[in-house]
Amino acid sequence: MNLIRQLLGSCRSTDSRTQFRVCFRNISENEASLYWINFKGKPVFYGRIRKGKSSGVGLDIDTFVSHPWIAVDWKEKQPLAINFTLVFRPITTEDFLQESIKVERLRALQQHHEVAEEEQSEEISPSPGGQHVDAFITEMVLKLETSCCLKVCKLFTQQEVEELDIPKHIKENIADIYDYWILK
Repeated sequence: MNLIRQLLGSCRSTDSRTQFRVCFRNISENEASLYWINFKGKPVFYGRIRKGKSSGVGLDIDTFVSHPWIAVDWKEKQPLAINFTLVFRPITTEDFLQESIKVERLRALQQHHEVAEEEQSEEISPSPGGQHVDAFITEMVLKLETSCCLKVCKLFTQQEVEELDIPKHIKENIADIYDYWILK
């Protein structure tokens, strides 16, 4: 818990005006602990989310735009990323469309790796404020292979990658990066 407090600094909830429903989905390698940061800057445990590549694995929370959330690896007690950031806050309507592009790519990547359809959850009903967002919990550090593929994507176009003399499975991994991670 001391690690969490050190990372947060002066982070805290400030108001409860704009409501949001968030489904925190754990696609990390381990189980995650989810914490809301209250008005005094103290982490409040909200639940444990099992690991899983299925879109049905998650925890629905009604929260507010100014409320920060963090995730921590249940066993290792190390911070996890939520939508690529250490401290997640639901976003305003203006930012929602831009953020949804990133989330849709994560959702597509996640569905690409699903194994069983029976784990899929029913459609999430909108919050009273009408806004809903999926928040994906992942490791803080990307795998080396993913980092390398991202670098290749920055250096070469998709067409140039196809022309490279590299193994087919690496080209497929790079294509996945273009499809799901790179904002166009």
